[in-house]
Amino acid sequence: MMTVSKFTLKVRYELCTRVASMLSDRLKPFKIRKPFAKFWERLENEDGATINISKFNKFCDEYEMVVVDRIHSVNEDVEIDDKGENWTVYIFPKISKRVRKDVFNAVVNEFLGCQSKNIHFGTSGSPLEFDKFIQHFTEDEWDELYNKMGQASDDMQKKVMYEIMDMNQMCNLLDNMGNRDTLYNKCKQIVISH
Repeated sequence: MMTVSKFTLKVRYELCTRVASMLSDRLKPFKIRKPFAKFWERLENEDGATINISKFNKFCDEYEMVVVDRIHSVNEDVEIDDKGENWTVYIFPKISKRVRKDVFNAVVNEFLGCQSKNIHFGTSGSPLEFDKFIQHFTEDEWDELYNKMGQASDDMQKKVMYEIMDMNQMCNLLDNMGNRDTLYNKCKQIVISH
């Protein structure tokens, strides 16, 4: 049985909080602009065009379904808010929908699984000091804590590296797709009768 030293534990804690900080900073909502208002404006300016409103609404609904499906193809654990001019995508909504200053604490608690100890880990810019953190554990718990922090760091890094980057890429792609003339022309073809 290994016995982890306080120093080794401190190094692991600092790594863990650094990774948590990186994850917290990237857990912001993604925005995708809805193209519908622009499309409507452009359609109204087409010479001699009559816009079929029900076909336009159907086009918008179908396009929204495509956007939602694409987002879910990257990650199911999202919440999509469709109010206003944008779709706002919250990845890991249980954490990311919190007030910004509470995200870091929620991330560390979630990944370390320390909720029962009722530890407040501070903020990304000012994490709980190690000496205050370690007071919540007996020396008998240090080995397990060391392993937990290592696993938490790995899991957080995977979330950042893969899931958040993939979602960011998909949202940028969808945002750009809505501004393309090809999509507008498809819409025009469906909803305009001359």
